[in-house]
Order: sequence, then C-alpha cells, then structure tokens
Amino acid sequence: MRADIHGVSAERTRTGISNPTRTLVVSDGGLASLVACFLVEDPQSVVVWSPPAGAELLDLPGVPTDEHNTRAAKRQSDALAFGGCLVSPPLADLAPVGTAPAWNILARACLDAASAGCTSVSWPISCGADAGRLADAAEAARLVARLQMLPPVPGGKAPREPLEVTLPVADLDAQNLADLALDLDVPLQALWWRCPQAGHTPAGIDAGLAWDPVLRDVAASRGVIWDAEAVGLA
Repeated sequence: MRADIHGVSAERTRTGISNPTRTLVVSDGGLASLVACFLVEDPQSVVVWSPPAGAELLDLPGVPTDEHNTRAAKRQSDALAFGGCLVSPPLADLAPVGTAPAWNILARACLDAASAGCTSVSWPISCGADAGRLADAAEAARLVARLQMLPPVPGGKAPREPLEVTLPVADLDAQNLADLALDLDVPLQALWWRCPQAGHTPAGIDAGLAWDPVLRDVAASRGVIWDAEAVGLA
C-alpha cells in the first residue's frame, strides 16, 4: 500500500532525473521533527512523512503517535510552506507501541521517499543521554542503508543510488534541542500538542509536561517570555 500523498509531486525532469534536493523528514509534529525541517536549507525541498499511528514518538519514548500527530504534520507542511506531506498507511504490527522495530519504520519511510523522488531521509529521533536508544537508532540507520544496497530479487540488477539517511538530532538532550529550536526560530506554537484538541489527550498532556517547562526555561535564559498557554495551529 502506498502512502497517502498531500501536495507532493513526484514529477521528474525531462532527463528523467528526480529533484536532487528533495529531503523526506520523518515527522510526528513534535519539536525534534520541526527542528529537523528547519535544518534543511530550502523549506520547499522538505517533504514531511507522518509515520503510521502507533509508532513511538520521536522525542518522547514510550508514547505512541495517533491521528493528532498526522494532522499536525499536515498543518505544519501547509502553514510553513514545505514541499508536501506523505502519510504512511496503518500497520498491523504497531500494537502495542514498540512492537515494530525502529528499522521497520525507517525502511518504510525510505520506500516512500524513493517513490516521491527524494534523495535523502532525515530521521529526527532524539535520544539524549540514553546510550542504548542512540545505539539502536544508529544500528537501524545502518541496517536500512544495507537493505537499500540489496537487489529487489536474487540475481537482479543493483538498486538505484541509495538514499542518504541522517540522524540530525539523535545525540541532543532536551535542553540542547530547545536551544537549537530557538536558534532556528522554530514556531513553537506549531508543535502538535499546542493544538487544543491534541493538548487535552493523555499523550498531549504528557508531551506538554515533558517539553513546556524545558522550552520556558531555555527561553527565559535568553530573556524571552514564552506563553505555553497560547493556542497553537488548529
């Protein structure tokens, strides 16, 4: 099953070569995802990819994504003039959260990236000081890179040039990530749990409790007042 496409063009040039600068960013609408999007030089080259419901949040381990994260990814893509949004179809192997290994999610993102004409995939998983999670993420990226080198069938032709897989914020802790977000002028009110409907869900409450104090403290250290109660994108 192919991903549902929102505003993504898979057009190719007259020479048959896809857009050489298009980057797929795995996005759950959270802080790590938005930071990764803003790290890409050209916003219109960003294609956000919403993982299937039930996948683990990128910057909040143990908490599953749901329809609020998908809606946030779409809203962010539209409001911030990114190049489009891809939504992964549901997967039966994601209940309970964590059942599907990280490399499975990343591999599916790479398949959709290739179909959309992307040349790289940004996986903004945030591990901080969790050395085990960081090692797992790095191994997942290596595994997916090796899988891309295999022919589709035994004895078949070698695949096309493999996608570059990056982990732009993997070793950042919460304060580092918040610092970088302010450096990049990331619109914090666009975060998924700032939407009123999402903010009152158990996952939204958990995200707010985990991130709002960090963002407030980092902003205060710079003499900036951040209103965590302000309503985000609806």
